[in-house]
Amino acid sequence: MDFQLNPQLDLDLIASTFATDRRVRVNQLLPADQAQALSHYLAEQTSYRHAFVLDGNFGEVSGLELRSLPEEDRNRLIQGVLAQASRGVGFWYERRAINRDDKGLLGDLINWLNSDDMLSLMARLTGVENYGSTIAQATRFNRGDFLTRHQDVVTEEQRQVAYVINLSPQWHPDWGGLLQFFQMDGTPRDAWAPDFNSLSLFDVSHVHSVTCVSPFAPAPRLAVSGWFRLR
Repeated sequence: MDFQLNPQLDLDLIASTFATDRRVRVNQLLPADQAQALSHYLAEQTSYRHAFVLDGNFGEVSGLELRSLPEEDRNRLIQGVLAQASRGVGFWYERRAINRDDKGLLGDLINWLNSDDMLSLMARLTGVENYGSTIAQATRFNRGDFLTRHQDVVTEEQRQVAYVINLSPQWHPDWGGLLQFFQMDGTPRDAWAPDFNSLSLFDVSHVHSVTCVSPFAPAPRLAVSGWFRLR
């Protein structure tokens, strides 16, 4: 698929809004047919693995691997992740890394995000020069999934700006899964619902979380997220 931005976007307005607080929310990012196709692909044609951090170590496990663990080991893993989360550290959600050599829709997407035109556009919108590449992952937050408060600063990866392309149709804010922003001292600021075909773009220094998806959410929270980084 030849991905492109919605031609109705006001790029100057987006840039000026981002400059005010180093973050911006953009509605109707993609043409409707492209957003719908990508949403369907994430929902029906993408395999995910549970991502988590435990005792300072990042881990991933497939649903089959998780179910195959002895009950004691499975409970130890989950309870360990939840215990850390109660202290404000960690995450539990499903992800699928998107790579430049991927075939199909996700391959088309990551190559578009890494194109010279897109990197130049991000420089225009954010005022950051010398973008070199984009990291991307497909994410699926099911009931009970979460991402605790953190910053996205990773010096060795040269991350500059984080992005989230929201792809869940008809999401209701009561279902959770909100992109919650905080002051540096932990005081909550505002929260952005993952409205379909919207883009959340923010400097990696912003403290943020993804709030826990409600037990009554009827569908998972789907998105493509990642970071634009320097050369």
